[in-house]
Amino acid sequence: MFKATFICVLVLSVFSVCELASAAAPKSSANGAGQQGSAVGNDVQMEPHVEEGRVKINLGTQQMTVAQDNKVPLDLHGYAVSRIVGSWKFSEPYIESQVIAEPENLTLQHAEDGSAYVNFVPIRLGKLQLRIYVAFKDGGFDTDSVEVNVDRLPEQAPQRFILSDPAVRIDFKRKAGTLHLALSAHSPAELLIPVAFYQGINSPIPFNPIPATLLNDIVFTVVTRRNQRSPIAFNPSTGEVKAVMVGQALVKATLNGKSAYACVDVMPRADDWNQRSNCNDFLPPGLTEPLDEPLQEPKRAGP
Repeated sequence: MFKATFICVLVLSVFSVCELASAAAPKSSANGAGQQGSAVGNDVQMEPHVEEGRVKINLGTQQMTVAQDNKVPLDLHGYAVSRIVGSWKFSEPYIESQVIAEPENLTLQHAEDGSAYVNFVPIRLGKLQLRIYVAFKDGGFDTDSVEVNVDRLPEQAPQRFILSDPAVRIDFKRKAGTLHLALSAHSPAELLIPVAFYQGINSPIPFNPIPATLLNDIVFTVVTRRNQRSPIAFNPSTGEVKAVMVGQALVKATLNGKSAYACVDVMPRADDWNQRSNCNDFLPPGLTEPLDEPLQEPKRAGP
């Protein structure tokens, strides 16, 4: 009883009762692949109700590739399917703990052998809990979930690649530009997160955290002015940037042939607003893309 109530609460948070009822069709049955067959008897229930054991995710591996279709085999038992919805959440949330993934409709497909499956496109890296909700035409519904590890990249290069500052722009769609740090033991670390944009995917793909399997795919370099000591300490696995001494440095990230830059300006005090630098005077030759949004204040030349 408790399990049925729990499933009902989960499903009704995704499907409305009205949607389930309107999608129901009498006297339709299905084989194990969710295909329509002939009903037997006249005792078909039309009201939405939990039917445990109708849905089972049958993944052969937990590994998935971000920003592309991943086949999710389903064992379906009961009547014909009226609707399938997929949702996900972080198994171990980090800075995106407030991200709410919108449930999306999934299309039931069948392989050559008649087995049922849906395609799931992850838009985040890391460990996710994937949940599949299925509504059947007799009014029954069921759900199943599985933990997946999204730790692979598509073969194609991203259309766009940037370094983003999620502390300021949680949507990850804009460049960090310049991080301004104060040289103080009490100053918190800032974050620079690599973000990739792939063709056909509306959502940016932040590398936060970077899965261990991808640490060698992104190459980070700290570029200093005239080979001076680096004014920052940078942790490539977490994206943390800490001030070490006054000065400027460029953080460069390269993924599959595409490079992104961010400037880090370490100042003696946090209120040195009118003397900030954006590293424009020592950008690599040929770099034409802007590092940040234009500022009205004059830029400071480096030491």
